[in-house]
Amino acid sequence: MGISRQLWNIRGKIREVDDFITPGRQQTICETHPELIFFRLNGEVRLETKKSATGRERRVGILRQHGFREISHWLTQRRGTGIGSDDVLDACACAIAARDANAALGDGECDGRGLRMEINYF
Repeated sequence: MGISRQLWNIRGKIREVDDFITPGRQQTICETHPELIFFRLNGEVRLETKKSATGRERRVGILRQHGFREISHWLTQRRGTGIGSDDVLDACACAIAARDANAALGDGECDGRGLRMEINYF
């Protein structure tokens, strides 16, 4: 089994982040995952896929509840930018985690460079 086309296409960006991050920088910069954030914000109930109308609308509702009152307007402003609606929703979820994160998945282990192996979520 290989890697996805999406992962292959962002491998250079992943390398840039890997080269940039250090244990010291990890004090203020953390890794997160939007689907984990949405799961937590939805009462730890799994959402329908973000590609479905129901899943997308539920994510928009969750974001509104957490301060993104203009999210519907922002989604209409992205046309012609190449930015997908799911990218906007994911970025907003990550902003919530950046603002409010107080939980992380991980067992405290560090990798060979001394980086904590964890995902911060909310």
